[in-house]
Amino acid sequence: MAGGKRMFVHLIEAEDLISKFSWSSRLNGDWDFLTHLYELGRGRADNWLKANFDRLGIESTVDLEEKYF
Repeated sequence: MAGGKRMFVHLIEAEDLISKFSWSSRLNGDWDFLTHLYELGRGRADNWLKANFDRLGIESTVDLEEKYF
């Protein structure tokens, strides 16, 4: 593509963790709960980086066509 810029796409998922929470958790602004979510996210991101760090800037780690279409 002339004039285009190559873009790599990455996805860190946590549906397996989030699906365990009730619908009402979306309204939970309690600091302890938010801190818990933060820690879950950090853990998932750390694991993702360990598995994919060498692919950053080289290739995408998710196939959007396969995942969403």
